Amino acid sequence: MIRSWNIPSAAFVLALVFPMFAGGVAQAAQKQIVQSGAWRAIEAERGGRKVCFVISEPTSRMPADLKRDPGSLFVTLTSSSRGEGTEASIDFGFPLAATGHVAAVDDRGFALMSRGETAWLRSEADEAAIVQAMRAGQEMRVTAKSRRGNTTTDVYSLKGFTAALAELQKRCRR
Repeated sequence: MIRSWNIPSAAFVLALVFPMFAGGVAQAAQKQIVQSGAWRAIEAERGGRKVCFVISEPTSRMPADLKRDPGSLFVTLTSSSRGEGTEASIDFGFPLAATGHVAAVDDRGFALMSRGETAWLRSEADEAAIVQAMRAGQEMRVTAKSRRGNTTTDVYSLKGFTAALAELQKRCRR
């Protein structure tokens, strides 16, 4: 199943983390719940809406000499009529091509879709699988193609992911 865009949730998280993306976001309340390894668990509120996510920055970016804005990997807690879950998203710091992006946890690959500078899992069915892989894995490699045609690879350490996500779920799923 090809997933539908969940732009409001991802845009909301990006606006909280990167105030330059939306006017007036600097007033959003953010609280770091825990830092574990390379991961931070964050609880934030804006306009009465609570959002909880874990975030990490790449440990390496290739090619190293390519100029681009900072990148981040997020896993946001979600809830819907179908229950509670997660949504993984990656901000690359540059405009992405329409296709050609993949996230790989150790040896398992996940297809991505993109819009602007952000990518999500192409299939909503992969959300639980990628979180499970991230809990068991050592690193995530994300390969993407820029709108200009550059192929890039960002590497994220998964050290601390499990502990940060567990603490976030404990605090935010009350």
